[in-house]
Amino acid sequence: MRPALTALVLVLVMAANALVIGVLDFVAAIRLRRAIEGEWMLVLAGPASIAFGAIVFLYPFAGVLTLIWMVSLYACVTGALLLMQAARVRSRAHAGARAQTGAQATAPVQERRVLGERRISPAR
Repeated sequence: MRPALTALVLVLVMAANALVIGVLDFVAAIRLRRAIEGEWMLVLAGPASIAFGAIVFLYPFAGVLTLIWMVSLYACVTGALLLMQAARVRSRAHAGARAQTGAQATAPVQERRVLGERRISPAR
């Protein structure tokens, strides 16, 4: 019934989501600083989300094209930072697993196997 109000509420929900995610990323980086190395990427993702949320709250009636550019820039920046963090954590986990299996040479190493495609038989 009121598309302008619906659009405004959607924009404000996006801004609130970005603010909450930014704070949670920052808190996670502080809590994980001893468990993982390279937490600076999470630290950067937090303020990037907070900045995006604050800008959207300050200018909720910005043009549609501007909002699209802001959302895409926000997604690209935080996505790249979080992907770099995930790759770094994964490489550290694999390095730790290799070091652990090297220390326990007598223990059998269990390989990860991928099962073939499974199909469900057609209904009768």
